[in-house]
Amino acid sequence: MATFTVAVQRGASYVFGMSERAFRSTLPRSKPRFFHARLARRCLAAACVAIAAWLAFSTLDSAAVEGATSVVVVAANVPAGTALSEDDLIVEARPIDNQPTGAMVDPNDAIGSTTSHPSRAAKF
Repeated sequence: MATFTVAVQRGASYVFGMSERAFRSTLPRSKPRFFHARLARRCLAAACVAIAAWLAFSTLDSAAVEGATSVVVVAANVPAGTALSEDDLIVEARPIDNQPTGAMVDPNDAIGSTTSHPSRAAKF
């Protein structure tokens, strides 16, 4: 059975016939202490950004709903001279100040009417 000795010579220790510095370089390196703190700060920053974005979008969404009313719009592109059916129309919430005069609120008023010009999807 072999025995290993550690000899101290002039302030440096020798392990297995090599200097301590050379021996340490053969060991697996651990991550520096600041790495874990940096990772924790980045995760905390990402969580704060996600919460701020969620709060901003939820505030914008609730503000849009409060100042909106339901309006009948065309669900798909419709050529001129087409008689509108129930499948051609959908009801969407739109801002009150963005509605043209005479916008229809009830889809039953628009069913059966004929388009005078081509209409694009989601337009009044």
